[in-house]
Amino acid sequence: AIFPVTSTPVLTFSELVRAAEHDPTAYHAVDKRTRLRTIQTHYRDEFEQIRAQHQGGASGRNTITQLTALADYLVRGIVRFGMSEIKGGEKLRGRIAVCALGGYGRGELNPYSDIDLCLIYSGRLDKTVQQLNEYLVPMFWDVGFKMGYVMQEVGDAVTLAGSDLEVLTSYMHARLLYGDAALFAKLD
Repeated sequence: AIFPVTSTPVLTFSELVRAAEHDPTAYHAVDKRTRLRTIQTHYRDEFEQIRAQHQGGASGRNTITQLTALADYLVRGIVRFGMSEIKGGEKLRGRIAVCALGGYGRGELNPYSDIDLCLIYSGRLDKTVQQLNEYLVPMFWDVGFKMGYVMQEVGDAVTLAGSDLEVLTSYMHARLLYGDAALFAKLD
């Protein structure tokens, strides 16, 4: 007897992001382990290409610009994957903002630096926000990011920034990566 061979479709990171946004069936046809390997491979290959360009004479400014763009692309894709993984994820887009902080927020991600992120949400901390957070944190670590990460309700973030100079400084350099621009603007 001939047994059917099942295989996981092989998609690039860009194709996975497009599938997560526009074709959930194709996205979910790729198993989680394969998705993780795809992200890790993209990160490693792009990082090595940037390193080779720097060793070949590319400026430091060019290198940190490229590293920042790579991290932005990966973070946005991973957040998109997280939104696809949770029931009601699309409804979250208007309630969350994923922000880059610190040097990364300024667009100055140096090689091997931490990627500092904040997940800001509005309203109560409900199941969908918790599920997104529970997806993001281990995924960022599994991909290989050295992370600084915090999740805060926007009002709490503003209050904390008003009483803690270090937090205020961090939010002053924040940059929106994904989510609601009006919610992000409340950090100003």
